[in-house]
This record gives sequence, structure tokens and C-alpha cells, in this order.
Amino acid sequence: MAEPRVIDLAERESLGLGGQQATCANPRCDEQFIRTSTRGRPKDFHDEDCRRAAERDLRRIQAQLAHHERQAEQLRARAGAYLRTSGESDPAEASSAGPTADEIRAAREAIAEVRGMARFLDGHQDEFARDLLKLWRAVEPLVR
Repeated sequence: MAEPRVIDLAERESLGLGGQQATCANPRCDEQFIRTSTRGRPKDFHDEDCRRAAERDLRRIQAQLAHHERQAEQLRARAGAYLRTSGESDPAEASSAGPTADEIRAAREAIAEVRGMARFLDGHQDEFARDLLKLWRAVEPLVR
């Protein structure tokens, strides 16, 4: 059996085989291959196993990234509990500054949701329903 040999790009073109030399798109692989000009999507990986391994690695890394982003968000929330902005000297004074635009928007959305439920809650005997209606009636005029 003849031993396989590597044909460089110049020799390949002289033989009329065409194609471009490419490097595998898997970051863990630096395999060189000849990308032939055929119909369809160009080949980015030197073989199917390498493509699957790269996709598997990508999914694993994305899952790790999502986990660490959740962890970072939790740590930011914890750190925020300890920090004061430079203009605040007393937490009681900070609350007198008033709600932010996002807080007002969230309150308006919550009131709109309860407004939709209010007609079903009016005749309800449950203590939770009565308390929710009481809260809604008290807060709705302030949020309009």
C-alpha cells in the first residue's frame, strides 16, 4: 500500500485539485486541511469529530459562564448592601430622595396586574385577597 503524503497548496493547484489551505476552527486543534471549493457551507473543521468536540466544549463553557455570571450578580447584590454612594450620609436620608424611574415603572406594572385581578378578588372571602385589594386601593392613586 502506498504511504500517504502531504501535498502542498502549490502542488495541489498544479495538479488541478483546487482548494485553499485552512486551519481547523476548533481552538484546541491546529490541524491544517485543504478546503475545497464545493457547493454548500465551507468546511471549518478538519473532521466531524473535531466539530462535535468544539460544540461540546462551547456548550460547557457557556454553562460555566452563566453560572459565574449568576454568582457575580449575587456578590454585587451583597456588596451593594454594604456600600453607600458618596452623597449619602444616612440611610434614612437616602430613602427621602424618592423612587427611581425603574422603581416607578415596576410599581405601575404591578398595579396594572392587580387591577386586572381586582374584579375577581372583590367578593373573595380569603384574607390574602382582602389584604391585596386594600394595598392596591392605597397604592394605585400614588403610582398613576
